[in-house]
Amino acid sequence: MRTRTLALTLLFLALGCSGSVTDAPPAAEFQPPPPPPPPPPPPMQETWLYEIHTDTQPSFVFAMLEPGCPLYDSFPHDYLIAFRMARLVIVPYAWTDDEERAIVTGALDRAHPLSTRLTPAQFAGFIGTTHLAVELAQPLSSYAAVAVLEEALDAHAFGSEPTDSRISPLHDVVTRRRSFGLEVRGMVTSDEAQESFQRIVRGPTLPSLQAILDHLDQARTDAAARLAAYRAGDDAELVRLGAQEFPGTEELSALARAENARAFELGVPRIEEEVRAGNTLVMLPVGQVVGDDGLIARLRADHFEVTRISVPAAVPAPTP
Repeated sequence: MRTRTLALTLLFLALGCSGSVTDAPPAAEFQPPPPPPPPPPPPMQETWLYEIHTDTQPSFVFAMLEPGCPLYDSFPHDYLIAFRMARLVIVPYAWTDDEERAIVTGALDRAHPLSTRLTPAQFAGFIGTTHLAVELAQPLSSYAAVAVLEEALDAHAFGSEPTDSRISPLHDVVTRRRSFGLEVRGMVTSDEAQESFQRIVRGPTLPSLQAILDHLDQARTDAAARLAAYRAGDDAELVRLGAQEFPGTEELSALARAENARAFELGVPRIEEEVRAGNTLVMLPVGQVVGDDGLIARLRADHFEVTRISVPAAVPAPTP
């Protein structure tokens, strides 16, 4: 050790150091680098699901694009438990199987084949858009043909086959009612829904059908615009689009609005009673939910506390 100490001392003297080895200043205390800043919160996007705060369990209102956007594409996945575990699901109408068969039968007009009510070009446009077999299309009433055509246009906008019933949220509810054991109830009674249905069936459906078939490109554009606004959560744009009249369908649109308003006034008190009881999921077309006269505005006016659910927005993957 002595030989080592002497050698070190001579080395320091040779380097011009005046102190001993033990006189060297202490090393600076190690300072860890500051932690990185937290990542920014993910951007949020509003959904079409609204939470209704109650004294018991919360209830929910879901504004659906019916038809046009299925549940798996529009209902927030983190809240699916609200659908599966709901005490009660309220939809615009909920017919029994027998009632639905009677409605389908009532939507047929076997005495006047569809091709005789349309021009050859219109009938070809109907078959080409709906992909229905001619023998299935011929007995449709004008009302049923309008409904089938509009669903086909919505399916086309979604990128699905025209005959794909999965684009209908109501179809999803009916399908899952049995598998989940859900109690599904209509906003209006079966009799009320039947009376409304009959008034619309007797309305000016044929001119509306002909007008849509004469302007199929415009109808496809409108369906795509509705879907884009719905996916963007843009209720103001959907209200604007809903207020636009498709040329030639004004009379039928006015009748449909009147029937929807009548059903709404009948149904809101029933909805409020069940929502207040808690654990109720209300599923109505978006046009009956948003806007100054929609269900959310009515609930807030009646002193319900309502929160629109937001979820992290999908971030596009970086371009490789």
